[in-house]
Amino acid sequence: MLVDTSGLLCLIHRRESQHESAISLYDAATTRVTHNYVLVEFVSLAQARHVSRQAALDISERLLNDSEIEMTWVDETLHRDALAFLQTRRVLRS
Repeated sequence: MLVDTSGLLCLIHRRESQHESAISLYDAATTRVTHNYVLVEFVSLAQARHVSRQAALDISERLLNDSEIEMTWVDETLHRDALAFLQTRRVLRS
């Protein structure tokens, strides 16, 4: 499972409409993967949804240290490689 920003918010924020579904999916996942961009973006999204900045930072820190989540670090090389890959997959529109 890719733990993305919106899914992470649904997982931790009880007021999100997909909270229960997010918990079920997360618990059922045998593999969990995320990347550092998600953790940074999560802090901003959580604050916009009225989660305290400190709580969002604490959650990000916990995820960073969670041995059950594979963390991928996006550095400049990986970012550029991903953009190059996307360029090769352009969808042409008429």
